[in-house]
Amino acid sequence: MDFIKNLNTEAKVAIGLLIAEKMFSLIVMDEPGYKTGREALDCCWKWLEGEKD
Repeated sequence: MDFIKNLNTEAKVAIGLLIAEKMFSLIVMDEPGYKTGREALDCCWKWLEGEKD
């Protein structure tokens, strides 16, 4: 995992978000908090893409 040390911050965030998305895909949409989790992930992707609120 030493290669992670050589990545820039944006790449590290993207890897973390990809892992979070994979885990989130295991959650059923009917679960409490699903909508909140989806909104949080979407906000993280927007932040990474440089969007401002």
